[in-house]
Amino acid sequence: MTYKLGVIGTSWITSQFVEAAQEKNQFSLTAVYSRHLESGQRLVDEFGQGTAFTDLEQFLSSDIDVVYIASPNSLHFSQTKAALLHRKNVICEKPAVADPAQLNEIKEILEADSEIFYFEAQRNLYDPNINIIKDLQEQIGTIDGASLTYMKRSSKFGAVEKGELPNVFSTEFAGGALYDLGVYAVAFAVEQFGKPQKAFYDAKMLDIDHGSDIFGLGLLKYPDFSVEIKIGKSVTSYAPTEIYGEKGTIIITNPADLTEVKLARSSKEIENLSLPTQSNPLSYEANSFYWTMYRNDRIQMFEQFEKTIAVSRILKEMRDCAGIVF
Repeated sequence: MTYKLGVIGTSWITSQFVEAAQEKNQFSLTAVYSRHLESGQRLVDEFGQGTAFTDLEQFLSSDIDVVYIASPNSLHFSQTKAALLHRKNVICEKPAVADPAQLNEIKEILEADSEIFYFEAQRNLYDPNINIIKDLQEQIGTIDGASLTYMKRSSKFGAVEKGELPNVFSTEFAGGALYDLGVYAVAFAVEQFGKPQKAFYDAKMLDIDHGSDIFGLGLLKYPDFSVEIKIGKSVTSYAPTEIYGEKGTIIITNPADLTEVKLARSSKEIENLSLPTQSNPLSYEANSFYWTMYRNDRIQMFEQFEKTIAVSRILKEMRDCAGIVF
């Protein structure tokens, strides 16, 4: 079975997802929604298939099975809700929502209709190396802590320096470092260590109306250790992510990119244990979403949904700590 795919948003991440989704003929691009016809048509032309729409209702009423949402963060909930009520399956880019309370309404819709599916596209959770990291924790013994670093200067930061405010740096659109890069670190921590007891965040904010956080330090407190989170969209870090144990250290590229996983038992004994990864990092999640729907595995869907809820609540706690208001 091939699912007919409709996409909302026309940025590079949409193109990357469409490529991944069509690798195994599991999905077929059928419709594109954009506020601007030129942008939608450009994506249609890129793949040589589909129809461009500028009316969301017409788009959702068209012959599509699955909607992939890659719009500004603040629009995720309203577009997800609209798609689900049109009885379309939804794959929504991270973060799922700007406010965790919105997930309660999504859950109610999912529980009321047993034939629709919802997924948050949190790509690092579907990388096969995520399980390698879990297994390695047994080899390093008692966990003493972790440092998760993901700082990457945004291609749009140049516009910020000129006095502009792109959506990704605007609190009106639920933008900023925490809800862009930090979500990877929080999701990684929840997957590896479970829910923390407490979460903190100290942020550097743009000195402009509706400016978001561009750099921040977070801390997740667990009963016996803490996880440090360092994120930034104005600068780039080349430091790895590390998990510290009494018998060794796990070294990872960063919490979003798990292509390289090493185990260091000492400075002279470092072993690369990474599994080979596909060139398109979204291939794993696209394949997982396909089979979950194809097998009608709602248990799997709700298991992932509970993780989405946990991450969303932690993000809200962190931004409240920093005084960030959407």
